[in-house]
Amino acid sequence: YAPNVATASSEPEAVEEAYRSRIAERRSDELQRRTTLVGPHRDDLALAVRDLGARSFASHGEAWAAALTLRLGLASAVQEEIGEPPVLLVDDPFSALDPRRRDQVGEHLAGRGGQVVVSVADEADIPARAVAVWDVRAGAVTPRTGVP
Repeated sequence: YAPNVATASSEPEAVEEAYRSRIAERRSDELQRRTTLVGPHRDDLALAVRDLGARSFASHGEAWAAALTLRLGLASAVQEEIGEPPVLLVDDPFSALDPRRRDQVGEHLAGRGGQVVVSVADEADIPARAVAVWDVRAGAVTPRTGVP
């Protein structure tokens, strides 16, 4: 894990203060660019197996599956901490997965409870257990009828 802020200590209070300070420094840039430039979501996380970076030996799909599994595990940890499932926003989770992993991820998302919003670029990637589907085209959002 490599945070995008420098800290003298790994104590939570020191890390929090470093983020607050860096966010304040970059605020005008963020407003001008209309995007966040600093925060834990911008940190780098290197996945490794037996001290080998996943990028050096894993296929794109395997690395994607590992990263997605890590995020879903984080959602489970958050749920355990707060006592209810967090809202999940998942952008195109199936694109790099083989059919078996697509099914596994789809079943996990459908069975986890709470609200899950999944965006996909390919019609074939709409989860079989989708409760509702909306189409986004030319800036308009319309519900699809007769789904699934």
